[in-house]
Amino acid sequence: MQTALTSDVERSKSAPPASLSRKVWAQTLFTGLAAALATIGVIAVGKAVLLGHWWKIGTLIFYAMILVFFIVRRRSTESSNSPRHWILALGGSFLPFALIPVESEHSSLLFWGTLPLQLTGMSISIIAMSALGRSFGVIAANRSIKSDGPYAIVRHPLYLGEAIWFLSIILQNLSWYNLLIFSVQISCQIRRIVDEEALLGRDRMYQQYSGRVHYRLIPRVF
Repeated sequence: MQTALTSDVERSKSAPPASLSRKVWAQTLFTGLAAALATIGVIAVGKAVLLGHWWKIGTLIFYAMILVFFIVRRRSTESSNSPRHWILALGGSFLPFALIPVESEHSSLLFWGTLPLQLTGMSISIIAMSALGRSFGVIAANRSIKSDGPYAIVRHPLYLGEAIWFLSIILQNLSWYNLLIFSVQISCQIRRIVDEEALLGRDRMYQQYSGRVHYRLIPRVF
């Protein structure tokens, strides 16, 4: 039984040249938009750090890594050409930009109380991103299979780190709006996992890897 992602990949292989050209341009625009958002993140967080918000140094490092790996990443052997997958990728990667800070009499307590959680998520994200290196990408694509470091524990440690990190920020800025943003972002990430594994599952090396590493995000849970 074919998945939607498999169908998208196979349709792209049999598409006429004009159709492929449009898809290449669309993918280039998408990549440019993602790189632009990462650049905005670097500039905005960099300014915050210079203003004395030292706890945002990890965020600055993370967005700087995204920007650098965008530039030096490997060419993919297969990638999704579905606009739906691109939208999910943007949502999963950049919806945290849509959060609205919430000030309350408990803001300081919430910040210090959730700081260990934030540092944990930040550390996992940066370590996972470092392990990915030039295999990093936003849309579902095959840029070589990573199976060492944190990828020897779960198959998507970067998404785990981001989820923990984002959750800590939500707990520091509790509101119904921010909870909605968090829910949508997590939904995008889970769907991205399904899409990525549908594509990577066509690779024998990934089949062997997923046979060794059984869990996607949380050992013995999912």
